[in-house]
Amino acid sequence: MNKANFLKNLVASIGAQGIVVIFNFISIPFLLTRVGVEAFGLIAFYSSLQAVFAILDSGMSPLLVRETASNIQGSNHEKRQYSALLDALKFFFIFIAIFGFGLIFFNASFIVDSLINTNEIDTLEVVIIIKVMAFIIGLRWLSGFYRALFIGHQNIHILSLISIFIAALKFLVVLIYLYFIDGGIIDFFHYQAFCAVVEILLLYLISARVNKYFRYKTSLSDKLFSLKSKYKFAVHAGVASIIWIILTQADKFLIIRLLDLEYFAIFSIGVLGASIFFFISNPLSSALIPRLTEINKYQSSEKFKKFYALNLNLFSILLISSAMFVYMFSEELLFIWTGDEALSEKASFILGNYALGNCLAVLSSFAYFLQASKGNLSLHLYGSAAFLVLFLPTLLICVNNFGMNGAAMAWLSCNLIMFSFWGAYIHNIYLKGFYRNWLIKKLIPILLISFLLVQIEHLIFTSYILYLPVAIFSVFCCILNLGVIYSIFFGFNLQPLNSLRSSS
Repeated sequence: MNKANFLKNLVASIGAQGIVVIFNFISIPFLLTRVGVEAFGLIAFYSSLQAVFAILDSGMSPLLVRETASNIQGSNHEKRQYSALLDALKFFFIFIAIFGFGLIFFNASFIVDSLINTNEIDTLEVVIIIKVMAFIIGLRWLSGFYRALFIGHQNIHILSLISIFIAALKFLVVLIYLYFIDGGIIDFFHYQAFCAVVEILLLYLISARVNKYFRYKTSLSDKLFSLKSKYKFAVHAGVASIIWIILTQADKFLIIRLLDLEYFAIFSIGVLGASIFFFISNPLSSALIPRLTEINKYQSSEKFKKFYALNLNLFSILLISSAMFVYMFSEELLFIWTGDEALSEKASFILGNYALGNCLAVLSSFAYFLQASKGNLSLHLYGSAAFLVLFLPTLLICVNNFGMNGAAMAWLSCNLIMFSFWGAYIHNIYLKGFYRNWLIKKLIPILLISFLLVQIEHLIFTSYILYLPVAIFSVFCCILNLGVIYSIFFGFNLQPLNSLRSSS
């Protein structure tokens, strides 16, 4: 059995995600100064184009992650099926990479004419940039195949080091490069193309050395059968991810359509601040799903339940204590970030309520982890569709009646409903009797203790505001709250964390 260090993978994944975000954050003001606001819009367009292109994944990456984690240590028959599926998925990734490259490359002029309005940059130059984007997006799409292999093999700590190195090339070294050659926006994208080549080569070469498994030669019929037998999982994952994209973008689209641009800017700042809770979601998913899948297949149901419950409890403490603090100190935190008192006051409601809503959304994703580890995402698809049906009309009604604050109210209330009812339904299917017991004995006490702590801290802050540096006070309180709640539930020992480290 693969005895990969789950805690090492989790910490590495979260750390890498945080470092990549920091690198990106650092690069933005320098790029704005170097290439200008309009040219920077092309960088933003590239990010959006890449996000839309991810829809073509159709659930293949989650399928590859799960099947790799499930079958690389299985019987000869399972390994043969996995080899056939791996070949089929590799062909799929290569085909989509070539298709996507051609689609964007040969329609570059049409994309520029129909979507991009420029005043300072020559149209021909923009067409060239779009063609370079096509090359980058095709290579980055193909790199997703190798990233899924690293995750499925639970070598996330190695993948994290690669991600940090590539992020340093893309976001930091590019600044030095542009400075020394006095480069512009075309030079930026040429350099990003170079980074994409380096990334795919690194992933390919290192994957061949560390993601080792016995390969079988399989026929075309074997490949088609393996894909056919697993397509439902991929379809359910793919459609659910498309719904999630709609859910997370619908509020922004509605706000910019119904309200002035000034309100949209204020709204965006509040939402962006609250999005920090989603930074933990992907690393958590990458580390937890393969490990749960492995435990589910090779160990007892009781060990599966204990490991799942331990992670749910630990991350509930982390997320809830943090979200409560952000909610209570939303205006103060925004002022630290923006330095604008009026903006901080207007956006504080957005930040506070989205922080709570995002906290519930990440905790709700544990129901997805549970289903993915069991190999069945049909209910996840139905739940995502139900969320969409619930959220869109609620969003429209709330925004029409309460403006941008209504969007925050809709997001929090809908996440609360899905967390309470749909979460209970899913857990009752896979872990009967678990959810209700967890809500009463763990979640409610964590909520009450967190609320009490932040109330006391806010009272102290308002009483001694002249003597307390807000940033230092905030960090101290968050660490204190996390430590207090952890000690209440687990005592003064590291046994729960040691259990993550040795979860075999």
